[in-house]
This record gives sequence, structure tokens and C-alpha cells, in this order.
Amino acid sequence: MYEHQIPFRPQLNGVWRSFVDGLEPDCELWSFRGRWKTQYRDWQMQGYVALHGEKIEPYFLTSQKSMQAT
Repeated sequence: MYEHQIPFRPQLNGVWRSFVDGLEPDCELWSFRGRWKTQYRDWQMQGYVALHGEKIEPYFLTSQKSMQAT
């Protein structure tokens, strides 16, 4: 399985710029990394999520890696 190995550089990414430009002015931007388990495989994901008050707004994935042994 191909894994994306290029480091994320937000200042060079037009999709990132669109994500940030679409956020509410008073929201907070948080980074996250964690594992998600499904019945088929485990995933390690990381990225950013916007927090607006107590509401979790859109998220932006920068990495998604399958943790299934091959």
C-alpha cells in the first residue's frame, strides 16, 4: 500500500488555504493525532480541527495511515 510521505506544508497548500479561509473568525484551530478502529482495520490519522465555542467544526486531515499488518 502506498503511504504519502511528503511533509505537510500548510503555507504551500491551496486546499489548506481554502479550509482556513472558510473558518469562522472567532474559532480556535487545534491539531490532533489518534487511532480510529473499524471492523476492517486500524487507522492512524492526524490533522487539524476547528472548535467554535463547544461545537467541533470542520476538520482537515494531513495524514492517514493504515495500521494493518501486511
